[in-house]
Amino acid sequence: MLLCYRQALNFSLNQGIQEVFLGKIRESWDLVEYRPRLFEFMKKILSIMLFPYLLFTFSLSAQTTTTTTSLTDPNQIQEFLDATSRLRCICLPSLAIQSCSYNMCIVSSYLKTFIENQIKLGLSADEIVFKFENGFGDTILNDAVIQQFREQGNERMIQNLVQGFGPNIQAKPDSTWINLSLAFIGILGLIGIGSYLVQRKKASPLNKVNPSELVSESETVVSPNSNLENDIAKQEALTKKYLSEL
Repeated sequence: MLLCYRQALNFSLNQGIQEVFLGKIRESWDLVEYRPRLFEFMKKILSIMLFPYLLFTFSLSAQTTTTTTSLTDPNQIQEFLDATSRLRCICLPSLAIQSCSYNMCIVSSYLKTFIENQIKLGLSADEIVFKFENGFGDTILNDAVIQQFREQGNERMIQNLVQGFGPNIQAKPDSTWINLSLAFIGILGLIGIGSYLVQRKKASPLNKVNPSELVSESETVVSPNSNLENDIAKQEALTKKYLSEL
């Protein structure tokens, strides 16, 4: 019976020590609070990353809706929208976008009228895009838009329309700068997360604990064990004395 009592006390003591250390581990994890703050930080990074993309998408949609034409025939309007969506804007820095309002400057508005004139002559969107790239030839020199370019002294634009702008006139999205931008944003996000974790680790209460305090805590945990053993020994001595008297 005494042996069972002693084993029960030892088991309860070991369980108490284990609970103390497990509690310390859980307490340290709760104090650091990595998870909720890290998730909040990642949300901010994602919002910063998505803002330029949404702004760029909104600008493209705005440009698409502002593309106007004087054409009235539905088939001609469809050809016009198809052709203008596949050609770059001329007057502004040539970004690889899929639409252009052609209302950004005088040159682009003239080119819009030129495209409308070519559609009225029976050219399709594919033919217009091909001729913008490879040239319309001398047959366009009598066009009213060409005459306006000549009056303004814009001989270079006339030459480009006659001989062609080359393949760069097509608004094919260049994925190079997009990939580089995404890679840069990804690296920036990783650096931000890493710096956040380092700062949290430095500010963690675990780094401020003195090793001597840990030793004293372990001693306070172990000291009840010795007291219990002394009590058990005294109880065994009293039991033996009682049995001997019987």
